[in-house]
Amino acid sequence: VLKKTEGGVRKYLFFENFSEIVLPYPSLPEQIVIANFLSAIDEKINKISNQTTKMETWKKGLLRQMFV
Repeated sequence: VLKKTEGGVRKYLFFENFSEIVLPYPSLPEQIVIANFLSAIDEKINKISNQTTKMETWKKGLLRQMFV
């Protein structure tokens, strides 16, 4: 990107230079593997979030019992 910018003090990236930039991206099978991996991480985050919510509820119940 920096090679395609123009200007002295302020750098500008004009469309004709921007359109010449080639961005590498992974192949479709690799994209699928990455997507599956990220989905698995999302599922784990959701499970841990649910566990945290349940533990906080349990903690509140224990605190109520302790002061009764």
